[in-house]
Amino acid sequence: MKDFIYSIQDVFNTKSGCLFHYKVNGYYIASYQRGYKWKSNSVYDQVPVLLLDVYEAFIKAQTTQSQQEYYLQYITVKKTAQNQFEVIDGQQRLTTLTLIFSVLEQFFNQQNITKYKKQYLVTYARYDEELVSIFDTIIDLMTNNQEAESLKEQDKFYMLKAALSIKHFFDLLKEDGEENFNAFLNYIKNSVKLILNIEDEHTTAEEVFANLNDNKVPLTNAYLIKGLLLTKASRLQSNQSSKKHFKEIIDQRAIMGRLWDEMNTWFSKPDVSLFFFGTTQEGMEKMLQLVSFDTENHDASVIQNYKAFFSDNTVQYKIPYILFNTYHQHIITTFDAAKYLNQIEHIYKRLKSWYYDNQFYNLIGYKQIVSNYKAKSSEGFSNNIKDLLSKSSNGKVLENLQKFVLEKINKSTDDIVKLGYKKYEETFFLLLAINVFPQNHTTKGNFRNYRFDFYSFIDEEWSLEHIFPQKPNANNLDVKDDKDWVIQKIQEKINDLPVSEDDQSSRDNYKALIQEVQTNQEIDTSKIDFLFDEIEDADVLGNMALLSSGVNSALSNGFFNTKRKILLRKINAGSFVPKHTIDVFSKMLEVKANVTFDNSLTVWSSNDINAHLESIKENIELMINKLEVVK
Repeated sequence: MKDFIYSIQDVFNTKSGCLFHYKVNGYYIASYQRGYKWKSNSVYDQVPVLLLDVYEAFIKAQTTQSQQEYYLQYITVKKTAQNQFEVIDGQQRLTTLTLIFSVLEQFFNQQNITKYKKQYLVTYARYDEELVSIFDTIIDLMTNNQEAESLKEQDKFYMLKAALSIKHFFDLLKEDGEENFNAFLNYIKNSVKLILNIEDEHTTAEEVFANLNDNKVPLTNAYLIKGLLLTKASRLQSNQSSKKHFKEIIDQRAIMGRLWDEMNTWFSKPDVSLFFFGTTQEGMEKMLQLVSFDTENHDASVIQNYKAFFSDNTVQYKIPYILFNTYHQHIITTFDAAKYLNQIEHIYKRLKSWYYDNQFYNLIGYKQIVSNYKAKSSEGFSNNIKDLLSKSSNGKVLENLQKFVLEKINKSTDDIVKLGYKKYEETFFLLLAINVFPQNHTTKGNFRNYRFDFYSFIDEEWSLEHIFPQKPNANNLDVKDDKDWVIQKIQEKINDLPVSEDDQSSRDNYKALIQEVQTNQEIDTSKIDFLFDEIEDADVLGNMALLSSGVNSALSNGFFNTKRKILLRKINAGSFVPKHTIDVFSKMLEVKANVTFDNSLTVWSSNDINAHLESIKENIELMINKLEVVK
């Protein structure tokens, strides 16, 4: 396959241009091709975008007094035995160009360069039997004020809509002045370029068409933005007096493409995407939403008026690529493309440095979870990151993050004691801070030695739960892992009964209950509800810990040892359990010398609850002191 670059004038030139060089009579669109489908409903559709793009490039060229070329990308063709170029890819562009010059000929008395001896150089196989060219048919429909909506044929509907849009644009341009009108026509003919791919004559057009369509990447905002940026930025010249050779452009585009692919791979990682954007999907697209665009509007009057023509329609039609369209509006020149590509690269490098620095990672992660606790929206995650990126230095970022943590944990001792299940949100934020910034690390190097697993925490939906259970809602309870303690408590009930015949029935019931527990049967909770009275208030802070939704389901209202064993199995399986939760269920929390936990690892008592509360208070005090020192 060979590549050649031609101006629009030369694409249709039969005397000295492309058609002359290859001794072909024109362009032929075969029957296997789909019909014309470029839309013209809103300012974001293909035909208006093409006109605005070319005109904005023209304005830039006029402003900079330099020869700014505009590329319409590729068309792929194959020479046939009938001396025609069969169009394999690019028929939408060729058809739109033919419509432009047909409108200019009919309504503005301009030469139609897409014709030779009154015959159109672009022909459609599906209209071979018709006496009149499809393009003349469209012009006739315009002249007769035909409504596009009344047309049943797809080609005619979209072509008429396109032609009407084109005419409106050139009407506005004509009103702007004859000189500007003529200069723009000259720009279209000579400075707008197409890259012509010419396929080997021994390969069938259908095979090439099938390969092109089979290999197409699904169109996404990220993919379209990549194409827009790389196409334009790769043409940036370091020396304005010299022009880049086509091979230089391709090489530069390949280098940029590798960097883009590296960024795309990184932001597509589920843990990275979830951390920054609150979703495991479309990480690259979410990152591209962080770019800040210039807000000044320097649109020429023609552009403003043309956009206004579509303002009512824009609301009516669904716009699938709104992010791409935003980029498209702001990227007109190679300088624009290079500027925004540099900004994207800067965002990538900055986010990556934060992600791999434990101090920034833990602080950002805490803010992401806490500030989005209620909404849990991807937008909230992204807004946090955008705000941090607006800070002029990493020092300012650190200050912002530390201030946020302090606002959530800086509480008096009295306020801490009042926390618990009934103040769910405040308690959750406090315990999360203790897990993210554990005590034995807050005393060492600004939280740099510990890295919290935010991906698992978010993915597994960790929540605030009771260590010693509330009274259960379930009818039956599995107590086999706590049976020694349960039997001990039942025996205590028996021992407390007076020795009398009146209490023999209760004594027998308790003995039968012990038998049930010993045989690992599920116990009717109504028979052991007295066990839940062991703790006067199960909702206090000292009886709270963070547990995953999966563990909570498994634990139900299980007692301490049941929960402890499930957590141990989870840890042994390599699953994530926050450090503070591990320390609670192993009673390894650091406390003051005069505070101790009970020795039993199978029972959680009132004394343990009080010791846990003291540990939390001490941990928070240490954390506040550390944050205030490094602030």
